[in-house]
Amino acid sequence: MGGWIGFGMGIMAADSLKAAIIGGAHPYGRKLPDGSRLDGTNPDLFLERFFQRQGIDREQMGPAKIAEFVDNDFQAIAAAQQDRQTLEASLASIEKPVLLYVGESDGGAAQVNQCATQMPSAEFFSLLGLNHPESFYRSDLVLPHVLPFLLAQ
Repeated sequence: MGGWIGFGMGIMAADSLKAAIIGGAHPYGRKLPDGSRLDGTNPDLFLERFFQRQGIDREQMGPAKIAEFVDNDFQAIAAAQQDRQTLEASLASIEKPVLLYVGESDGGAAQVNQCATQMPSAEFFSLLGLNHPESFYRSDLVLPHVLPFLLAQ
């Protein structure tokens, strides 16, 4: 099988993979609103717009998580926040096992779930009550799905 697997910030040649795990990303096209196109030089403004776009309540995060966010390279993140074309036409041809997951409160949860239905060997799970970044912090909830998936490959 030829083609590529990966959504969000990167893709990888499918032939070089045995299986893939994709968290919080979908393959559908995206056009960001002009007002959210920031260059990352103002971290406070960047975070405000990012949280707004993701539906994240900054006040509920707590100081420790906010400090982790503030420690990011916002210019690099801004560079990755580009419009992208859809990869939907290639989903049915991805035969490798793919495990997709997303926080149920992530703004892209419906698209990740839809993607899983379009891939012949995809598995999907969602994380109750978690938003986009929270789903990456909760390895205690993700690993019980990921480890059996990897061991089965």
